[in-house]
Amino acid sequence: MTDLGSNSDRSALIAQIVQQFAQIETDKLATREDEKAVTISCKEAELTKAEVAAIKRVAKLQVIGKLDAEREKNAAMRLVSKAVGVDLFAWADAQA
Repeated sequence: MTDLGSNSDRSALIAQIVQQFAQIETDKLATREDEKAVTISCKEAELTKAEVAAIKRVAKLQVIGKLDAEREKNAAMRLVSKAVGVDLFAWADAQA
């Protein structure tokens, strides 16, 4: 365990950590407000809930660097669904 020294050092550290968490919470609130604004834009553009969910998912996958893994998973879904006669992607392919 780290020796924090005197109580004033500990109090200063705690105060600093509180400020860090407060900033994180402020950032979360701002992010939620930004997300609401984008969601409103999506509704105004008449995007479906499924399209909005897909947009969010692609954005998240881009940020976390997992697009290739998702491509592989989608390719497997396409292969398996066709093999069992349930083409899950036919509607999307027709819309593209």
